[in-house]
Amino acid sequence: MKELRDWVITILTALLLAFLLKMFLFQFYVVSGQSMEPSYQNRDFVAAVKWGIHDLEYKDVVILPIEDGTEIIKRVVGLEGDIIEIKDGSLFRNDERVEEPYIKEDMITDYGRITVPKDHVFVLGDNRNYSSDSRNFGPFPLSDVKGKVRLEVFDDFGFKNH
Repeated sequence: MKELRDWVITILTALLLAFLLKMFLFQFYVVSGQSMEPSYQNRDFVAAVKWGIHDLEYKDVVILPIEDGTEIIKRVVGLEGDIIEIKDGSLFRNDERVEEPYIKEDMITDYGRITVPKDHVFVLGDNRNYSSDSRNFGPFPLSDVKGKVRLEVFDDFGFKNH
């Protein structure tokens, strides 16, 4: 009887710990689609932390909700006060061309100048020509950020060696 009680306590403790970690520290997500290629592939499994999301920096990859309840994964390219523009296939931030070695290819469409509002971020997918992002939805409020991707756990073929 004592052995059964020990097992039940161990299982309940593990479930409680997993619940608390998920609620307050991190969340797992599965990448859906090609919008973040080549950085993340369809069906990659990533972990996003829930702390530090109000101290975002350029190049951070974040999880955000959109109107239909879907969550998307995108890269931060603009912070509050930044002037964002896309022209001639390149991203410009505050009238300076941004070097982006992580994108799949140059963009084929332009996007007019926009100033990122206070407490918002401007995000783009790495596969810019196949991404729905701030060009479609506008800048996202910081309060909408669900997490900052910190770890790619594994892809469709097995565990990653990062």
